Amino acid sequence: MEPGQYQENMRRATEVVRAILRHGAIPIILGGDHSVPIPVLRAYEAFGPIFVVQIDAHLDWRDEVNGVREGLSSPMRRASEMPWVSGMAQIGLRGVGSGRQQEFDDARAYGSILVTAREVHEHGATAALQRIPAAERYYRNLRR
Repeated sequence: MEPGQYQENMRRATEVVRAILRHGAIPIILGGDHSVPIPVLRAYEAFGPIFVVQIDAHLDWRDEVNGVREGLSSPMRRASEMPWVSGMAQIGLRGVGSGRQQEFDDARAYGSILVTAREVHEHGATAALQRIPAAERYYRNLRR
């Protein structure tokens, strides 16, 4: 990665993940920020469909924040725009900071399965996981 070379860094990340997929391996991505899922999911274009499972307190469905559309609070919206992403489940939602009413409405209109942290506490993790449909492959996005 090169400091200040955001677009080039994203392109490189996509290429690395794409190379891993071409070799038939499963990429494991550790660390990073909200900009990481976007280039990773782009790598799946020829390897889809893929279902996204996000485990996070925040919705991450903003269109942009301060002019930034590929990072901050927007990775799940960007994922929803990729035709090879077949759907998503968002589990553990509790923070309202990254999602206003319009973002929640947009996520629901897309068909995202929204599971709140309260639902997980009340009904258990197994009940939350049972809401995830069967898919050929999954991308899990886990944020602390």
